[in-house]
Amino acid sequence: MKGQQVVKCPHCRGNKVKSSGTASKRLFWLGVISCITLIGIPAGLILILTYLLMKRSKLRLNFICQKCKRAFKVNEDVYQRYVKSIS
Repeated sequence: MKGQQVVKCPHCRGNKVKSSGTASKRLFWLGVISCITLIGIPAGLILILTYLLMKRSKLRLNFICQKCKRAFKVNEDVYQRYVKSIS
């Protein structure tokens, strides 16, 4: 079985999962790029603040299985091991 082996879906035991934490990184970079233009600065700041709030919240512990499409949560320790395994 290829891919990471830290987080597995509790329903189908698949390892192809997606964290909501990766979406928050996209928000950050979208906010940075938006700040390049004068008009985009307010929107960029809002996106960056949203990223910071998501980073501190428990939303990053939510995962969605790509195989069966079910959502589930993991604890902080498992999430930290997951981040290290995909880095």
